[in-house]
Amino acid sequence: AGCMVGVGLVTIIGAPLRYIVLTEAKPYERGAGQAIVNMLSSAGQLIGGALIGGIIASFSGILGYQVSLFLATIVAIIAFAATLKLKSRDEQIATMKANQ
Repeated sequence: AGCMVGVGLVTIIGAPLRYIVLTEAKPYERGAGQAIVNMLSSAGQLIGGALIGGIIASFSGILGYQVSLFLATIVAIIAFAATLKLKSRDEQIATMKANQ
């Protein structure tokens, strides 16, 4: 349960994604990058909430909650798998220095 809370807080706060955008973007692109992250995370929260609500309403009783949590778990697993493709700390520092 603690891991799920951590995953939820990371997606709500979004600081790791903003950090990645800041280190990967050139200085003149950082403002636009932050704006895109902010806009897409807000849209994702809006669409995700509506989608989960629709799934819950489509099934009867507790089955809707089970299906929605199962789908949310699948999305979380895919997101975790995507993190395995992130750069190592040394590669990230080299990119950050190159972009300054």
